[in-house]
Amino acid sequence: MKVTLLKDVKSIGKIGEDVIVKDGYALNYLIPQKLAAPVNSKSAKNVIATKRHDLKNKELQLDKIKEHAQSLNGKEFNISVKVGSGNKMYGSITKSDLSGLIGVDKTKIILTKAIKELGNYSIQIELGSGVKAIIKLCVVAKP
Repeated sequence: MKVTLLKDVKSIGKIGEDVIVKDGYALNYLIPQKLAAPVNSKSAKNVIATKRHDLKNKELQLDKIKEHAQSLNGKEFNISVKVGSGNKMYGSITKSDLSGLIGVDKTKIILTKAIKELGNYSIQIELGSGVKAIIKLCVVAKP
């Protein structure tokens, strides 16, 4: 039986492809699970339209991510922390602290270890789809 895949199916094909599978597999599994539809003009057109819509959304999303990366790239952020004798910081600066300061989800911030000293740091942010931005962080003592 020839069917059009509505979703990616492992070892069979990707969304929008017309594939030939055994009748029982199509009728008992693929079609009831809404993974495929019998090949006809209506289902094929719907799948193709959905595929185009998804591609367009992905492109728009990628453009937004790139714009956000450009706005963040090279930007400098300052953070004041309490220090004790000898300029020793109380606590540390973590991804959560940076997340609140920058306005980016903490899972997107690449920080190998918490910042425990005063100084200037370059921090990489992975915004998604391989788009990265590097910000500068200046850690200073609170007066």
